[in-house]
Amino acid sequence: MGSNVHLKAEMLFKNKPNVVDVKGGVIRKVPDEPMESEEEQAAKRMKLTNNEYTAECTSNVLDQDTDAITHDWRLLPYVALTQIYSMLPNNDRYHMSLTCRNWGVPLTSPEIWRALKFKFNRVEDRKAAEYVLKVRPYALRYLNVDCKVSVGGIVGERDSIIYLLRLIRYLVYHKTDQLISLRLANMSRIIVKWTKSTKHRDLVLTLRRFLETQKELRILNLSCAGFTLEQGTTMLKKVGQSCGSKLDKLIIDGLFAIEEDREMLSVVIIQPLKYFTEITSLSISYEYLCDQVIDALIDYGKLLNLRIYVEDSKQLHRITSESWRVLQAECPDLEVHYVLHDVFHHTKFKKILLRGVPLGTLEWDFKEDMNDEDWDDQDVILCMKYTAELFHNTVRHITVGIEHCYYQYRKMFEEILKRCLIIETLNVNGPDDNSFKRALAIQVLWGCIRQPRITLQELNYNGKNISLWDSQLHLSIKKLLGQSNQAPS
Repeated sequence: MGSNVHLKAEMLFKNKPNVVDVKGGVIRKVPDEPMESEEEQAAKRMKLTNNEYTAECTSNVLDQDTDAITHDWRLLPYVALTQIYSMLPNNDRYHMSLTCRNWGVPLTSPEIWRALKFKFNRVEDRKAAEYVLKVRPYALRYLNVDCKVSVGGIVGERDSIIYLLRLIRYLVYHKTDQLISLRLANMSRIIVKWTKSTKHRDLVLTLRRFLETQKELRILNLSCAGFTLEQGTTMLKKVGQSCGSKLDKLIIDGLFAIEEDREMLSVVIIQPLKYFTEITSLSISYEYLCDQVIDALIDYGKLLNLRIYVEDSKQLHRITSESWRVLQAECPDLEVHYVLHDVFHHTKFKKILLRGVPLGTLEWDFKEDMNDEDWDDQDVILCMKYTAELFHNTVRHITVGIEHCYYQYRKMFEEILKRCLIIETLNVNGPDDNSFKRALAIQVLWGCIRQPRITLQELNYNGKNISLWDSQLHLSIKKLLGQSNQAPS
C-alpha cells in the first residue's frame, strides 16, 4: 500500500514538481509561492478598486473570521476614508493622515480638495503653510483665505507674508485656474505694514498673476485687502478681463488702504467696475460711491443686492437722492443693505440714508463718544424715527449694537413697530443684562400686539432668539391690553 502511494507521488512530482508533498503517507498541495502572513492576506482581501471590491476579495472575506477584520481600523476601505476626509476640517485631515500609512494615502486624492479654508492669523500660519504641501489643488473650486489676526498670536507679521506667499505660489505652480469662489479677506494687516519689503512686492505680483488666470469665478471677495490705488484697480481689471462677464458677486469693501486719497477712490473705481456686466450682488465701502459709480451700475440693470459699509462719516455728500431713484427704477428688485459704524448723530445719519434708498437691511452699531459735544442719548431714538418714517415700506431687517444698556433705548423700536409693517427680524447686540433684555422684550411685544398687521417674526438678543409669541408674557400683556390702553412703563 505504501509503495503505491509513493509511486503516485513520484509520477505527479515529475509533471508538477511543486504541487504535491508526501508526509506521513498523505499527499497534500504545496503553494507555488511562500506562505503569506495573516496581515498580508487580510490586506489583499480588503483591496479595492475605486468603486467596488474585486470578486476575489468578496469571496475570500466571506470565508474568514469577520471579527478579526472589522476591528482592524487600518484596513478601512479607500472609498470610506475619502468620504471621511471630505467632511473634516484641515487640522483634522492633517492629524488623520498621520495615523498610519493606509490612512495617509487618500489625503492626496483630488476629490477631497474641492473646498479649502486657511487662516493666516499669527497662530495657525505655520501649520497652514506646512499643510499646503499635502494639497492636490487640481480639483479645487472653493478657496477661503482669512488673514484676520487672532489674540495672542505667536507668528511674526513678516512670517505671515512668507506663508501666504507660499500658498499663492503653490496654487499658481499647479495651475489652479478653475475656481468658482475665491475669498482673500483681511490682508490689509499684512500688505499695509510691509509696503517697503520685497516680500510685499512679490506677494502683490503673485496675487495679480493668480487672479488673471481665473476663468470661471462666480464669487470674488477682496474685503479689507488694503491695496494702494494702483494695485487695487489693477487687480480688479485683471479679474474683469479674465472672467468679469461671469462674476455674480463682488465684495470690495476696504479694498484700498485707509491712507489713500479719499477724493480719488470713487474716480479710480469706475473703470474696473465696467468689466463686471453680469454682477447681481456688490459689497462696497461708502467712500467708493458717487453719482458716477451709481450711473455705471444703472447701465447693467441687473443689480439685486447692494451692501454699503460706512466707517468714516466725514464725507457725506457723495450720492444724491435723484441717483438713488434712477437706480431703483432701473433695478426694481434692488435691496440695499447699510452697515453703519459709529454714525451716532442723527444729522449725519440723515445725510447717509437719503430719500429714495431702497433700504432692506440696516446694521447699526454705535458707542458714546465722550469727545463729541453733540452727543445726545435722544439721537438714537431720533434716528429710528427717521428710519421708520422714510423706509417703512422697504426695511425688513434691523440690527442694532449698543455698548451701554440705557433703558430709554428699549423705546427706540416704538416707531419701527408702529410704521414698518413688513419688518421681519429685530436684532440687538449688547451687554448681557437680563433686566434690560426683559424690558426690551416687553416693549417689543407690546408694540406688536398694538399693531396686529405687523409681520415681525424674531427678536434676537446677542444672537439668541427671545420667545415672544404664545408665551406667558404674551398672554399677560394681551390681558393687560384688554384692561388698559396705556403702554407699560
